[in-house]
Amino acid sequence: MSDDDKQLNEGQRQCMACRNWVSVLATKCHYCGEPLGRPRREEVRMTVEDLGGVSQSQYTVSGNVMDALEAFRAENLNEQEEQRRQREEMGQSWFGKKSSFDSQGEPKHDLPELDEHHQSLAEAVLSGAAAATPRPARRKKSGISPDTIRNVGIGVAVVVVLALGYQFGYPALQGMMNPAEEPAQATYQNRARSILSSGGPTIDALEEAHTAIGHDQTEENAQILGEVRQAFISEIEAMLDARRYSQDELDKASELTQRAARVDHSPEIGDLVATVNKEVALHKFVLVSVDTENQKATFNLNNQYADQSEQTVGVGERLEDRFIVTSIMNNSVRLEDTLRKPNGRQRPLVSRPFQPVSAD
Repeated sequence: MSDDDKQLNEGQRQCMACRNWVSVLATKCHYCGEPLGRPRREEVRMTVEDLGGVSQSQYTVSGNVMDALEAFRAENLNEQEEQRRQREEMGQSWFGKKSSFDSQGEPKHDLPELDEHHQSLAEAVLSGAAAATPRPARRKKSGISPDTIRNVGIGVAVVVVLALGYQFGYPALQGMMNPAEEPAQATYQNRARSILSSGGPTIDALEEAHTAIGHDQTEENAQILGEVRQAFISEIEAMLDARRYSQDELDKASELTQRAARVDHSPEIGDLVATVNKEVALHKFVLVSVDTENQKATFNLNNQYADQSEQTVGVGERLEDRFIVTSIMNNSVRLEDTLRKPNGRQRPLVSRPFQPVSAD
């Protein structure tokens, strides 16, 4: 025995890295730290005596898996052969004759035929067993075939579709073919003239006239709109030519014309809106200083249509080329409006320091 085998038998093996002897069970060399693989001797055969037992015969445990599989296969073949042999023995007839076998190896029993007496007994036994066995109740078949049911369903669906089509489609189709038979729509009643005759607001009459002509653009409605428009313009002009100037009245005229412009886009209403806007701008002047010694007065114009924002004028001169200064005093300046002449006289105005212009 070599030293290597001796050491291996003693439970040691040699490290492949440092060549020192370590335990066969070690997975890592405790000298150099190198990992150790499995020992070279893969199989150790041990007897019952080696394990401390007593046996009359030696038995070696096979470590080869293929041997075990081969042994199992052989035993399985032996069992199959034994089963085949038993089937052959069972194949003997009652009279000691061997019966034939079918293609699957199963025995065919060639029994002798029964006589008339035993045949009647066998039939009685079989009929009694059949009567004792309850049979499931059969479902009574309907006399209507599935094709017939399907055809009936299709027919019902077609009838429903045709009925709905006639109910909803026929009136629309009839109306398209006979448009002259459609019911006439009710004519809109224009109330603009009645509003004017009853003394109602002219702005309401103007809006009503536009509503009526929107429903029916007839010659009559167009004539009514022209009459109402002219009445509205006359009312606004009267407010601008009032005998006494009033800032509230001027503001009301501005509000009414803006409301009329939202519904009436005619040139007449457009010119009226421009006139009212200029009137409002011209009357926004404010007195800021007075020179009584030199008879001069200075005004802030606040007019978006004017080229200048401030103007100084004396007695007899025109403010904004419209208002003539008639007198200059410590607390006020009096003027006359050359454009608005109610009753043939120029309308008088008075302006006080840092206050809106008012009627004199």
